[in-house]
Amino acid sequence: MSVYNIVTKEDKILRKISKPIPEITPNVKKMLDRMLETMYASNGVGLAAPQMTYIMRTLRQRGLAVNTDVTTLEEAEREILRVLAK
Repeated sequence: MSVYNIVTKEDKILRKISKPIPEITPNVKKMLDRMLETMYASNGVGLAAPQMTYIMRTLRQRGLAVNTDVTTLEEAEREILRVLAK
């Protein structure tokens, strides 16, 4: 799997509103895997905590039993993967 390009705060794309994820499909799961791979390849800099918590809250809103009370990216990753593995 390949990693995403990381954009910096100067990039205008970071100011755009993201589209909602209507359902967790295999493509969404693949995207999540790629996001995590990007984070690891970048020594933990490629993915911000707000992005992880947004994913977690979206999963919870979709009815999945995800615990959003995490404090680190590693905990968030484990929780997301735990829920998606079901």
